[in-house]
Amino acid sequence: MLERTTSFPYPRSVFAGSNTADGFVSQFDILLRGCLRVYILKGSPGSGKSTLLRAVAARARAENEPYTEILCSADTDSLDGVILHNRRTAVIDGTAPHAAEAVYPGARERILNLGDCLDTHALFERREEIITLVSKKSRRYKNAYALLGAANTLRGAAIANMTDALRAEKMQAFAARFCRRFPKDSTPFELLWPRYARTADGEVELDVFDPVERYTVADSFGEGFLLTEALAQQARAEGISFVVSPDALNARKIRSLYFPATGTFVAVGEGEAESKRINMKRFIDPEKEKETRRLNRLFRKGCRLLLDDATEAFASARTLHFELEDIYVAAMDFRKADRLRDMLINEIF
Repeated sequence: MLERTTSFPYPRSVFAGSNTADGFVSQFDILLRGCLRVYILKGSPGSGKSTLLRAVAARARAENEPYTEILCSADTDSLDGVILHNRRTAVIDGTAPHAAEAVYPGARERILNLGDCLDTHALFERREEIITLVSKKSRRYKNAYALLGAANTLRGAAIANMTDALRAEKMQAFAARFCRRFPKDSTPFELLWPRYARTADGEVELDVFDPVERYTVADSFGEGFLLTEALAQQARAEGISFVVSPDALNARKIRSLYFPATGTFVAVGEGEAESKRINMKRFIDPEKEKETRRLNRLFRKGCRLLLDDATEAFASARTLHFELEDIYVAAMDFRKADRLRDMLINEIF
């Protein structure tokens, strides 16, 4: 993804990454590529990392500065980071699963440890309870990732079957026609804004764009990803700037594209009532598709069941996480944490 300052508004919020079939995929490296300073927060659950990040966002809002909130993909009520665009500065939660370390200590990154505000003696007294909760939470996540992996395998098999029935030349011709509406850029950029995440509440989509024109790619078995990839390849070939949002289940697939020059948004999924539809059936040979239709329906049903079970596993992990938070909150010296917060905000602003 190329870095560039764009003429359209920064996203209000994005995800740090997503819980995918490959485990948690962090996008911090790409999101922070333009930052000259990065403050990395370390600390336990309940140590106030998200609260500190909200204080940074509130100060940016008060200063009328452009900023982007990076939301937690497990709990959208929590923050994983804030990017201050004019200052080319970011403050992020650098604990697992989106662990971040200082590559250029002091020169670019600085680590702030909220763990220094903990009463470690009190935590030691509850070590068996903490270890048990962490072990249970870890098992829930492993189960969820196993379920997501199985779901992705079934969907991938369905997409492969649909690829065999694809009228590739017809789809490519459509992609070429579609991209003619967009002006070419002398210095084209490609940005990544993660808008989708699989959480304890199922799949969540952020309302990042305010498009002039919406298109929904209507598909049956995930074959819509073939079109979004074709559109992205065509845009790259013609020097057209666009924004990519990866799929929540498989971050290597493109779930949506946004072309800022015309405010055009294209996404695979249900879409909104005012969306224009691009039906993937127009690019599929019905006779060839018929050969695997029954099997693909089975794959789709199995995928949905697996995703539902993964959601339950994430929900159970979230409950355990909240129990852990309660333990650590009781051991926190929040006056000390407040002093660290004030120091950080004064240093940045």
